[in-house]
Amino acid sequence: MINIIKFLQMRHAVIIGPDDLLDLFLENTKDYYINYSSLVRKKFWEKYSSINWIGHDYLNVENIQNCEYFLALKSNKKRHEITHNILKKGGTISKLIDKSSRIFKSANIGKGVIVYPLVTISSFAEIDSYSVISYGTLIGHGVEIGESCFLAPNVKLLGDCKIGKFSMISTGSTILPGISIGDNCLIAPGITIMKNVPSNSKVVSINGSLRILSL
Repeated sequence: MINIIKFLQMRHAVIIGPDDLLDLFLENTKDYYINYSSLVRKKFWEKYSSINWIGHDYLNVENIQNCEYFLALKSNKKRHEITHNILKKGGTISKLIDKSSRIFKSANIGKGVIVYPLVTISSFAEIDSYSVISYGTLIGHGVEIGESCFLAPNVKLLGDCKIGKFSMISTGSTILPGISIGDNCLIAPGITIMKNVPSNSKVVSINGSLRILSL
């Protein structure tokens, strides 16, 4: 877990991501950042002026500097693009794990992974680089998650399932044990996946029936 106060004192640090990512950094500094109003935010940045906030809606990839970054962009393709721009320019991408999440010692979490609060990552799970694991997600025993995936809040990945790279699992969905999701897949919200999904597919619910469509 990153030392938040040390991070706040770093020079030229850049946070990229949605506003709620700030909660991961500000748990020890709530006196300066009580809510998301522009006035409070202005006071916070005056206090910690060495931090530059770059929102993903107006992010200019060409202006990336050689420094440390935390990536929590929802778009897998955009995050992948930015990741490689940062690495090419000599920057580093740091892992960030919220202290309220429970991670078993035998789990393996790759570089640049963001783990939001209240996540459980069970034993022998493998999460590849630059993936984002959102609030309340459960990752079961032996689950494998590929590079640059995005798991929305309250997703359940049950034992030994596999998620290919660049895939997105939407809010409240469940992947049953032993199921494989291919690369570059999109799973719609609130559904349960009971059979394998090929790469470059999206799974949606139509009139209560699951359909696998090509992207």
